[in-house]
Amino acid sequence: MQASAKKEVSCKALEPIFHYARLNNIDLYTLIHDIPYDLPYLLNKRERIEWWVWTKIVSNSRKYFSQSEYEEMGSLFVRRGSYIEGLLWAFFLFTSTKFAKIFYKQIFHLADAMFGCIKQNTEFISENSIRVTAYWEEGYEHCPEWSFISIN
Repeated sequence: MQASAKKEVSCKALEPIFHYARLNNIDLYTLIHDIPYDLPYLLNKRERIEWWVWTKIVSNSRKYFSQSEYEEMGSLFVRRGSYIEGLLWAFFLFTSTKFAKIFYKQIFHLADAMFGCIKQNTEFISENSIRVTAYWEEGYEHCPEWSFISIN
């Protein structure tokens, strides 16, 4: 199966990379080299891009950032309040199993809105214990930086 040409990634997912690049005086145009979108489009949080575009931008940024800097991007994204709706839903998810069972579809709808190509499976193991598995379908390029930025 070929990776989809659908626009499955929100440009909001680029915000931590671009913000951190600005903090380190990195020219954003070097990060979007060989990308078919212009910078104003990519800076618009309401727009969407294909998964391969997101991975290409991350690939272009690898020479500027270390693993720990990608992790810092993710935590900065949360600390700045850029993903406050995700934090509120995470509160419900991890507070109790009862809340999680009621709200988990809404919680993961936010993740689907950010990265529609990343699927998840939720298992309620026992009281206050769940297991969430995130995965890409066959044909999508794995991008380890996604984990560093998104799960920290």
